[in-house]
Amino acid sequence: MDDKAINELERRRLQRQMFALEDEKEAVEARYKYLLQQARVGLFTLTADDCRLHDANSEMIGLFLCDDLEDLKLHLMPHPEDQFYFINPRHFANLHPGEAVSFSLHTFRKNGDSFWARIILQSLVDRDMLEGIITDISEQVKADSELRKAIVRAEQAQQEAEEANNAKSRFLANISHEIRTPLNGIIGFTEILMASQDSPEGLLYAEKILNESESLMTLINQLLDISKIEANQLELNNNSFSLKQLIDEAISFIRLRARNKGLKLSVDYDNRIPGFLWSDSYRLRQVLLNLLSNAVKFTSKGGIDLKAVLEAEDGPSLVIRFEVKDTGIGIPEEMHKSIFESFVQADTSISRRYGGTGLGITISRELVNIMGGRIWFTSAEGEGSTFCFTIRCQKARSSGAEERRAPAAGIDPARSLTGMRALVVEDYPTNREIVQHHLESAGCETDLARNGLVALSMVQEKSYDIILMDVHMPRMDGMEATRRIRGMEEYRDIPIIGMTANVLSSNQEECWSAGMNDVLTKPLRKKELLDTMGFWYSPDSSSDQEDQDSRIEEDSGKEQDNEKALPLDYKGFLEEMDGDREAVNEIILGFMDNLVLQSGTIEKAIGKKDLTVIHREAHSIKGGALNLGATDLASWSLALEKAAMEGFSDIIPHLFVKLRKSISEFLSCRDRFSSFV
Repeated sequence: MDDKAINELERRRLQRQMFALEDEKEAVEARYKYLLQQARVGLFTLTADDCRLHDANSEMIGLFLCDDLEDLKLHLMPHPEDQFYFINPRHFANLHPGEAVSFSLHTFRKNGDSFWARIILQSLVDRDMLEGIITDISEQVKADSELRKAIVRAEQAQQEAEEANNAKSRFLANISHEIRTPLNGIIGFTEILMASQDSPEGLLYAEKILNESESLMTLINQLLDISKIEANQLELNNNSFSLKQLIDEAISFIRLRARNKGLKLSVDYDNRIPGFLWSDSYRLRQVLLNLLSNAVKFTSKGGIDLKAVLEAEDGPSLVIRFEVKDTGIGIPEEMHKSIFESFVQADTSISRRYGGTGLGITISRELVNIMGGRIWFTSAEGEGSTFCFTIRCQKARSSGAEERRAPAAGIDPARSLTGMRALVVEDYPTNREIVQHHLESAGCETDLARNGLVALSMVQEKSYDIILMDVHMPRMDGMEATRRIRGMEEYRDIPIIGMTANVLSSNQEECWSAGMNDVLTKPLRKKELLDTMGFWYSPDSSSDQEDQDSRIEEDSGKEQDNEKALPLDYKGFLEEMDGDREAVNEIILGFMDNLVLQSGTIEKAIGKKDLTVIHREAHSIKGGALNLGATDLASWSLALEKAAMEGFSDIIPHLFVKLRKSISEFLSCRDRFSSFV
């Protein structure tokens, strides 16, 4: 066969192969189109340069509610002037061949309804096309949105619950302080009344008032402790103390009550316990008194046994176990699990018969926990109870503070202060003048300093027998001033008495470490102040006694008429100042002058959002207002002080409006004080 015939045969063979490939291609394309149309998801292709729709399956056409492919192309046609693109080409300009991306978009159906779609887009190799898959995810987006909203609502509800609980705790703490202020006055005046009663019946009634007031004070203190516990604000204030002395003091508080009920008290003290311990003596005493008081309350015959045992010792670390055993009514078995819960007693009849709220045992549990111990009990109904608890503490040395004692009975404080030279260091003018009046009324020569820097200058120019030092002051506080004064040879042994608005939170140990001999709590009461000064001062034997008992007689009718509308307790303050009207009026007018300046200072500080200045000025106003019995002014200044301390910037302007109104009302009676002279 010649070459020509061979070539023809080869050409025909190749032609048949080509026809076969074309048939296969058509079959593949037909199969692809069939699969494209039958797919349960939207499939489509776009031109890569402008993202115009090139092809789509019926699922996608139906997804957009279009009639056919041409109708869908028309619906999804790009409109650059309207900023409308089904898929914007500039977002995929850098998509390399073979790469794929996944994203969500918000688009519209032909009837105008919007929906969320999920797109998977791939750039085809060797083709200027983009191939994609589209699914409707509207329900999923809706479900996700509802879930997010539910999460947000839950978080908001939790936050609101926490804020409500904190607000409740803050309110309870504030109102407890506000109630305690007049209640302290009731207790103080009742004690004065009892000392002056000649009638047995009057003495009996006064004693009942005192007992009921002290019970109310106990309840208020318990509510305040519960609020601190719930707000996680209960802190320990550790100090060095004698446990044996602390137990003696706790027993002395309940000895009379036990004796009146015919109960026997016994103490079993482990002599292996070191002489001095390092822990919170105030809170430990509180736990012991709670348990001992309950034991006396629920016991009608028999006795109460208190035991203190050294349970473990590891170097300086100690574990002390306490037991309070009584022969009282006991606790029913069904109440054992709930006895430590707030406001729980064995049953309501016990509350009616014995009184109380059940808070003491709850607070005791929390206090024992934060002191590193545990509390438990054994009891059977009708057979008495034994409450046990442990604390973890350290061995300590005497700080000297636990040797503090009240002046001996029968010593006249006025005589003991005659000839004393005292320096009062206090940043608030009203407090300075009140302390000055009390001291000078007892025969004390008094100088005043407004801060620690001024005090340092004054002690270098003049000698003093005793120094009263405010703990918190601007420029130089009482701690630093005390340390520097102690560095002077002539003042190494001079008594320095600290003054603070809250002795527990300021940590007495820090005051003593700075060199202070004692700490007084504001607002200062005259008797406590003079008793403390008399204890730390030893007058010269040649000092002359002066008569300090004179009083100015008042026109009571005129006084009552003028006091009715005053925004302060003028009568109470006058009595506190020994009836010296001239001194009282000068102090009140000076307080008013400072109020004007302080109000302006606070207003400027609010503009600058200076919480430190706001807290300082509000704290100062509160101190003066409490001393004057201006309860409304004290309440709003306390609220502003707390807001500044806790960083509640949003409510500070609103509180300042209330405080400014209270200041205005207080200042409006300025001219009336001349009528009291």
